[in-house]
Amino acid sequence: MRKVVCSALVGTVGLIGLSVMAADGVPSASTQAARTMSPAPSEPPRRLDSHDAFSSAKAGPVAIGVDADVYCSGWLGDESEKFVGSVVSAAKIDTQSVFSPLEVVYIDIGKNRGAKDGQEFWVCRPDVLVAKAGAPEKTIGRIYRTPARLRITCAQETSSIAEIVSACEETEIGDVLLPFEPVPIPLVRRSKLVTQCDTPNGKVTGHIVHAFDSATGIAQHSIVFLDLGEKDGLAPGDFLTVYRTRHRAGALRTLLGEAAILMTRERSSVAKVVVSRDAILLGDEVELK
Repeated sequence: MRKVVCSALVGTVGLIGLSVMAADGVPSASTQAARTMSPAPSEPPRRLDSHDAFSSAKAGPVAIGVDADVYCSGWLGDESEKFVGSVVSAAKIDTQSVFSPLEVVYIDIGKNRGAKDGQEFWVCRPDVLVAKAGAPEKTIGRIYRTPARLRITCAQETSSIAEIVSACEETEIGDVLLPFEPVPIPLVRRSKLVTQCDTPNGKVTGHIVHAFDSATGIAQHSIVFLDLGEKDGLAPGDFLTVYRTRHRAGALRTLLGEAAILMTRERSSVAKVVVSRDAILLGDEVELK
């Protein structure tokens, strides 16, 4: 698993991961914020806990996750996403190959392309290809990691000096850049879990196609990627039932748990497993509640 190298978070922009970007088809933060529920004035939001999250006696809003869930998760995108620039060198390039918060890097975005002092960027890194559920020979996209966030300290004509302000992992030469936008953590109101006796509700269904860090074990608090997105009607804060179909038993469903949407793109989304009754696997199905 990747180790978080930033020691503290500041608001919602402390640790980064990704999911909401302002350029090249990456969803904007304003789209997600529009679907985020505001906390009740008399009750501050609490972190979702599987032991009491669905108690009807507790109806206040809760935060689905924490900053690291949205800023360090990355996103599932097209095989070849477009970026606005890259990290081309660093102040300590002669003595080290990776770079951490407060260290200085150089980027190929300058004043001739609109760069200015104080401007911030996501540091991104293309990662593994993701296969279609049930068809490993077909690719549906690529995972993009989000190692860090940087801020321009001195914009030059064709390049800029920047400082790494927070990180989930080290920055490398060649990492690519996108404009930074804060990502809100969805606040939700709890609902009762689906039971084994409940039948399919007829709403959209999809699959878990990847797990954060390519983890092989998926359980409560795991971050997963779905092959459903905004085109399918999903939005941050939505809940989905996780299940496995038993075709030899007349398509009966084994309920495995529940996941909540953290971030969405056009055809994919990032979710957090908030309840796990049994081991969850890649390819398991999800149904919108």
